Amino acid sequence: MEKQYILPVGEDDTLRLDAQHQSYKQGITHALWASGLKEGQVIVDVGCGNGIMTEWLAKQVGDQGLVYAIDNDENQLRVAKERIKQVGLKNVEFCNTDLNFEVTQPFEADITYCCLVIQHLMNKEVGLKNLAAMTKADGSVMIVEPLNAMTWSQPKNDTFEKIMALFHAYTELNGVDCNYGKRLYDDISRIGLFKEFQIHGYQPITHDPDLKAMVSLQWKNMKPELLELKL
Repeated sequence: MEKQYILPVGEDDTLRLDAQHQSYKQGITHALWASGLKEGQVIVDVGCGNGIMTEWLAKQVGDQGLVYAIDNDENQLRVAKERIKQVGLKNVEFCNTDLNFEVTQPFEADITYCCLVIQHLMNKEVGLKNLAAMTKADGSVMIVEPLNAMTWSQPKNDTFEKIMALFHAYTELNGVDCNYGKRLYDDISRIGLFKEFQIHGYQPITHDPDLKAMVSLQWKNMKPELLELKL
């Protein structure tokens, strides 16, 4: 299958994914609690990556609950499986699943959680339909997508501005919509999948050097291809 994810996978991207999780954790976990997250539920973690959110979800639903951790990359799944094994959790099942194609497995999730995945899909409509199909009729779907046009540095930093401009150019060339959060509402409305839905914005602000390092890690991972593309 042709590569769809524009950043490294597996062990090569663990540090960046951990920093990303820490940056967005407060807003995401608040939204999950508001969606009714509780013990004993079935959760689907779509695009589980290195498993850091899978671990958190599995701890919330407890031994009577179940988390399906799905990804379309075996390297990501291998790292996620090792993380879950290390912490001794037994309530996680892993699936190699590609949202670009119809998903037929009946997950019957109470909550389907999908973070920063739809922007990468070639067929976003199929992906959104899959999220609905994975979820119980009375369940919830939580979709997190970026609006990178609202990313800034204060005080203004020219290097940061250049990095973000390169990132936007690179993602566009690779068919990734790094501002898909702006278009998500229109797509959901047009497809008509959900009885009701809400749109919320969340912008993490950090002074933590380790979390700020996410930007430099992202730059380091993209640098060889940026040079090749002469951006």
